[in-house]
Amino acid sequence: GPRPQPPGPEMSSRLDRYVIREIVVPFFLVLLVLTFVLEIPVIIDQGEKLIAKGASFSVISQVLLLLVPQALGITIPMSLLIALLMALGRLSADREVVALQACGVSLLRLLRPIGAFAVAAWAATMYVMIVAVPDANQAFRELTYRVVSSWTQGEIRPHIFFQDFPGMVVYVGDAS
Repeated sequence: GPRPQPPGPEMSSRLDRYVIREIVVPFFLVLLVLTFVLEIPVIIDQGEKLIAKGASFSVISQVLLLLVPQALGITIPMSLLIALLMALGRLSADREVVALQACGVSLLRLLRPIGAFAVAAWAATMYVMIVAVPDANQAFRELTYRVVSSWTQGEIRPHIFFQDFPGMVVYVGDAS
């Protein structure tokens, strides 16, 4: 019989949008869930310390937001993988891939929107790892030292070791 013709430009862009739509929703849902799951131990650890010292809600929320980029460096690639598995699995289970091949769309043609989305996720991960994580870590250190130093004004006493500064012990011999 006659060989099916490849899709035209309008059909091609519609196909790209369709495949991207199939990936985007699971990607952001999984990203949200995984980031929250990775943040739970940090929320419990840091939040408990800050609440015990009487920190304000704004300080606690700033600290927790500064720790999100570390989780994103891990969760963006994981979310991409899970979203691709879900989207392509659904396309395969509904026999849409077979229908597309019958219409002349090759499997390599399906990789174009997937590759574009993967490059965008790679760029986001690189930005997070190269720019956002170091900036957030520095801001976290500055905020932590500012908060701890405000607490220590009445808590540092002579002849007692003060260990609330991360990675540091303060000892005051005699104070007038």
